[in-house]
Amino acid sequence: MELIAKQVSNERNTRMKKTRSHGSRPHSRATTERCFTLDWPDNGAGVGGVFVREIIGGGDGPTLLVTAGEHGVELSGCAGIDSLCRRLASAAFCGTVLAIPCLMPGNIRHRAHTYGQTYGSQERRGEYDTYLAWPGRPDGSTGERLCHRVWNEVVSRADVVVNFHAWQNSASCLFTDRLVPGAAALAGSFGNVFNILEDDLKGCLHSRVLETGRPAALVETHGQCRIEPEAVERVRQGLWNVMVTLGMVDGPLELPRPMFAAGAEHLIRAPKAGLFVPLKALEQVTRAGELLGYMLDVETGERTDIVSPVDGAIWLIARNGPKADVVLQGMHAYADPGDLVVLIKAITPLNCSNSNIGFGS
Repeated sequence: MELIAKQVSNERNTRMKKTRSHGSRPHSRATTERCFTLDWPDNGAGVGGVFVREIIGGGDGPTLLVTAGEHGVELSGCAGIDSLCRRLASAAFCGTVLAIPCLMPGNIRHRAHTYGQTYGSQERRGEYDTYLAWPGRPDGSTGERLCHRVWNEVVSRADVVVNFHAWQNSASCLFTDRLVPGAAALAGSFGNVFNILEDDLKGCLHSRVLETGRPAALVETHGQCRIEPEAVERVRQGLWNVMVTLGMVDGPLELPRPMFAAGAEHLIRAPKAGLFVPLKALEQVTRAGELLGYMLDVETGERTDIVSPVDGAIWLIARNGPKADVVLQGMHAYADPGDLVVLIKAITPLNCSNSNIGFGS
């Protein structure tokens, strides 16, 4: 891994010395777009290959890689990347954007986390899973062989990488490692409300990139199995913010206020059976003693208030089942005693006053 990191670092320094020699980077609409497909043996998934879009701006600059669609029920990142590419078609920018809207098309066509997965099951790993398979192997599983090719032909070219996933009812969260130069600034410029800066998701694409010394992040957007318009806009605007900070485009950052580094979690469980009726929204700040919602007894109409025992921000406020491809007991708003109904995260303000992601200094 040290050899990989050294090689990538040397390549990155060469690219960025070239960029810095131009002083003020030109931002021109003279863009070039090249699309290509990475063919690979999919072992029956019926996929022709992985589509890659390369959009080259009007001047030298860094290379940003954006990816989504590793799991087949995590879709808003795919649409958000497409939206960014459409915006870039008429934008003045420098550098290069490499976009893979869907890393594993077979998983999406199967409408499950991974191709061949039994619907409603907890099984998520297997022949077609890439999540923890990076940087892959040339003689491994179908997923590992795909990772190997993408890593060597696309990821190796990138200076910064952002990979998108999605989970069900939880708030969107960005994961990175503040110890890697530029990573905390990447989080601060993307503009997610919740951020975890002590990454321990080993084996994922972004974590492998971080190990090479390059800034990278994983963003888990809110909502699976459907396109969430708010999440799509967050993806598009967040990536645009990153490009602004990298000096690839001109313009102000559009950031939510406030933004937090997320800490310890506090789980709140149903004290009795009933419908859980939330009165707070995801990402809202709450104080100890505030009303979060109530349990409604469907037989008597009795209400039992659910009050926050701690200060923090709402990470989850809903019943949260194990899967979203079938209706399961754990997904329903009716809760039994002891069921999780709210999860609050301890928060500290996200302070990334140094907005340099590692370029141009």
